[in-house]
This record gives sequence, structure tokens and C-alpha cells, in this order.
Amino acid sequence: MHATTLGDFIRELERRGELKRIKHPVSARLEIAEIADRMVKQAGPALLFENVRETPNVPVAIGLYASHQRMALALHDKPQAIANRIEQLLKTVPPEGLLGKLQTGMKLMPGNADNDSLYIVKLRRRAAMRSGSTCNCPHPIAARTLLSR
Repeated sequence: MHATTLGDFIRELERRGELKRIKHPVSARLEIAEIADRMVKQAGPALLFENVRETPNVPVAIGLYASHQRMALALHDKPQAIANRIEQLLKTVPPEGLLGKLQTGMKLMPGNADNDSLYIVKLRRRAAMRSGSTCNCPHPIAARTLLSR
């Protein structure tokens, strides 16, 4: 499951046994931090404090991203895979010319590599349709040929 909100993410952690609800009254001043620190050091679950003395109606979630598993769940990918993509981006050489810029832009966009070159054509057509004008885009096959050079 891909959580799209914090509430969804917390429910997913609870479903997986990665979250513990704390109903006992605790203080936001040092007490929550101490308990969370101990749990992280023991590789324990994330914590949701439901009874915080200073803010009785506001629960406090802590340690949601304190393990590789929870971080991967939040990012929808393994942290190492994201680090590899960032490393590739840092090695990117500035492109020359319009086609080079388009090809580099396509590499940065998510999606199927086979359909990436068609993506720009689809975007241009969609934008033209929304504005009510006609699109002078080349045919998708022609666009794929142009962008693959």
C-alpha cells in the first residue's frame, strides 16, 4: 500500500505492527523524547502518544521514519535506490541543444522508458486541448524517432 497522507501512513504502520499507541499520560517536555530515544536505540516501533499533558487533544507521533523499513515504506522505495538515483543526477552533464534537454528531462521523469519519448507529445497535446487551440505536434512515431536521436 502507498500511503498518501500522514494518517494513512500511521494506519499502515499500525497494520504492519510497526507502531505502538501509548495511552498513558506523558509530558511533552523531555519525557516523550526520552521514551522515543530508548525505542529507537532498541530498534523498536514508532510511537503514537495519545495523552500528552501539555496538548490534551493533540496526539504526538514520533519515530515514524526511524528504521530502514519504515523509511522505505514512506518513500515508496528503498533508501539505497533513492540514493543511487540522486548519485546519477549529480553525475548528469548539462545537455546541449533542445533535443538533448528533452532527452535529459525524460530521464528525470518517472515512467516506462519505452513511453518516455511519447510523454512530451502527450503533454503538448493535452495542453493544446485544454487551451482550445490545435496542436502542431508531430505524430507520436515521428516524435519518438526525433527524440531518440
